[in-house]
Amino acid sequence: MTQRLAGVDSIAEITPYAPFVHEALNLHEMLPVLVGGAESYDGGNAQVKDVRGGFFLGRVTATGKFRPCPRTRVNDSADTAAAFVVDDADSFKAGDEITVGDDTALTISSIDYTTNTITVGSSITFADNEPVFCEDGSAAPRGVLRNDLLRLQNVDRTANVDNQGDMIVRGLLKYSSLKGDVAAILEDISADEYEVIKGLYIDDVLTGDIAINAPTPLQTFYYTLADLAADADLSETVIFAAGQAVTIESIYIVPIAASTGVDASNTSAWTVKKGIAGTTLVTQTYDGTPAFPAAGAEARLGDLAAAAKNLALGDVLTLTVTNGTTADLDATLVIINFRPQ
Repeated sequence: MTQRLAGVDSIAEITPYAPFVHEALNLHEMLPVLVGGAESYDGGNAQVKDVRGGFFLGRVTATGKFRPCPRTRVNDSADTAAAFVVDDADSFKAGDEITVGDDTALTISSIDYTTNTITVGSSITFADNEPVFCEDGSAAPRGVLRNDLLRLQNVDRTANVDNQGDMIVRGLLKYSSLKGDVAAILEDISADEYEVIKGLYIDDVLTGDIAINAPTPLQTFYYTLADLAADADLSETVIFAAGQAVTIESIYIVPIAASTGVDASNTSAWTVKKGIAGTTLVTQTYDGTPAFPAAGAEARLGDLAAAAKNLALGDVLTLTVTNGTTADLDATLVIINFRPQ
């Protein structure tokens, strides 16, 4: 029986959040965090400012407060429009500034949480499965909200308020207990972001398997490009061979010593392809904007083409470097980050 006393606000029944596979035997760690009332949203709940347990939490850079991790993917046919469907819009809200694929600094004007349709201020060109995430820093997960329900409004529900929540940072969790776009969060984050949550192991209790629903560990391969004198090029050369099926995550270069003579008139053009004379994975031309990296400085070659990121056993990556007349490159380390499939 439920009683309502004068002056006491009544809210919907709370379903206990039971995240642990076996709480009595499960070693886990939690941290107290301040969850922002203005920043947070749970579009799948009738009271959108009552955040349910099970969301990954991210930290807003400007305020230091936490909010449900706003990261998902487009779930719509390729088109040019202001509105598009995503896999899960619950942790996004109107006013958020987001990235969709290659389009940045887009402001959300409205969201239909029933259909998971996000509308931004102007038309963009999007494609199915493109990443969608907020640009406030909170798209990088830090842990999982442990509370059954965290209220982020005052008693009269006239103002947002911050509230302390418990964030799970280590332990064995049930996949079925998590909320938000878990697949996008676990698969689309960077290697550095994954390091923060690697203490969370997620058991897919729906299948009964102890399946870790997190990226396989990132692995790195190093190739050293020999010194290229001024006006010297590297013809297409195999720099990596897949010993198993892998996904290439990123490629960086680090000059071992200073390189000179690279400018707008004497560029240094780098191209990595999947297969000999195959599909371009990434290309970058250094012409002063961007400048060729300094000695010891790490520089990302660029965004990888999705069509060439996945390599089967025996597939290779090749590198071609074409330099201008005065472009004189010292030996350079090429760093290839990949995950086994």
